[in-house]
Amino acid sequence: MNDWPYPTLLADVGGTQVRFAVAEAAHAAPSLVRVLRTADHSSLSGAARAYLTQVGRDTRACAAPRPISAALAVATPVQAARLGPVRLTNTDFVIDGADLILSLGLAALWIVNDFEALAWALPTLAARDLETIGPTRPSLAATMAVIGPGTGLGCAGLLRDAAGWHAIPGEGGHVTLSGRTRFEREVLAAAADQMDHVSAEKLLSGIGMPLLYRAVATVRADPAASQPLPAPQDITARAVAGTDTLSREVVDTFCALLGGYAGNVALTFGATGGLLIGGGITTHIAGLLAASPFRNRFEDKGRFGGYLSTIGTAHILRSQPALDGLVHALGTALATLPVQWTGSGP
Repeated sequence: MNDWPYPTLLADVGGTQVRFAVAEAAHAAPSLVRVLRTADHSSLSGAARAYLTQVGRDTRACAAPRPISAALAVATPVQAARLGPVRLTNTDFVIDGADLILSLGLAALWIVNDFEALAWALPTLAARDLETIGPTRPSLAATMAVIGPGTGLGCAGLLRDAAGWHAIPGEGGHVTLSGRTRFEREVLAAAADQMDHVSAEKLLSGIGMPLLYRAVATVRADPAASQPLPAPQDITARAVAGTDTLSREVVDTFCALLGGYAGNVALTFGATGGLLIGGGITTHIAGLLAASPFRNRFEDKGRFGGYLSTIGTAHILRSQPALDGLVHALGTALATLPVQWTGSGP
């Protein structure tokens, strides 16, 4: 089959929320955007049915046609989700592609990693969609990479060659995190006393921020190290407000470690077009991130500091980039995508 069937249900499934929308035709902007909490639903199929009911697209008798296909960006390795039920990496929310096909009567389904979908959106970004971090603006004209500290930590690349764009998914959030300064190495050592593997995601994410808080407090011999951990949103709010010196140091440490990690990702992908940042945490600390050591640490790679100095870094401001990425990929690269054609549907 060569043509994707529309209208299509779009979903960006994160650890905390699912952002749903509908694309009415090829290249059409996502519409009817709604956000549902994963905690309110046990499965993606249930959440999808609830969404379609909300927007009046749940039956064939509706004024507008119900979706006959679906494209999903999910925060979990995708191969298992295409075949049967899997839980999201950081929640109990279940994704089951086969069940979704049966539940909604779909003619086609595409499931992709959420950061691969975000990578597909990068060529569609405009200047107004980016907030540059440091002196160099991304060009968006060559190979790029995207990272994102949200509930977890995502990573993907977008290769540019003579044939066009090619998204490269990965699980780069689970690489071993490294420190550059003595203090950072002490923080990582304190974290290692609490877990078997100090991955980037274990500290540079919503689930990791409280663990980073405890590790920093331990190194500083702060009494907070032995007290109940604050929620990540409380840590960032206190840091932004300037009401807690420990929270501010935690966020500064977060930004420095994130910069080092971002530089590693840019080097790995050869992302000369830019290193972009999505994810919920950086939205809340944008001002502190810009003033932090992030950019210096991004470039702090010895002999390759000059190479990295030419690579722009920016925070993505667009509210639904993964949904836009799904639409862009379906409209420009359908023949290359691992789509499930069911032969069913309305």
